[in-house]
Amino acid sequence: WKLCEEVMVPHMGEILKGDIGHAYDNFKIAAGLKQGEHQGTHWHDGDFYKWMEAATYIYAVNHDPKIRQDLDEIIGVIAKAQAPDGYLSTQIQLSNLGRWTNRQHHELYNSGHLLTAACIHHRVTGQRNFLDIAIKHADYLYRTFSPQPKELARFGFSQTQIMGLVELYRTTG
Repeated sequence: WKLCEEVMVPHMGEILKGDIGHAYDNFKIAAGLKQGEHQGTHWHDGDFYKWMEAATYIYAVNHDPKIRQDLDEIIGVIAKAQAPDGYLSTQIQLSNLGRWTNRQHHELYNSGHLLTAACIHHRVTGQRNFLDIAIKHADYLYRTFSPQPKELARFGFSQTQIMGLVELYRTTG
């Protein structure tokens, strides 16, 4: 546990929030807080959400206020990066790829990790800031995929969006 708390999760945070990992920078750019282009993999947002979930679990045990403050700052940036309609995918928002044009862009994979991380954050902290982003995004997904347009009928190929939606249902009912 101590290795995870003191080394692994903080180290991953340094990478993902720094200029090497660039994940946090992608959200800052999408939020209009920084100049630049998207860097990283198609599933980079999802990796960042997974790190946020891990940091939340660490906070659940040690109650370190610095972790909560860091997460609150990040969540504020993510909220600014989210499109008014609820869409959230930095690589698409920072490019001209177009929404839902290629399932290999991992938009639903990233969505699933957003939903799960936000639910865990809410359960641990009682805060709604991240959960509200997830609900807005899930509402967008519902409007986009229901009724299921023919061109999106086979778009999802990752289980993470299903797992995330189940977590959101468990959290919100």
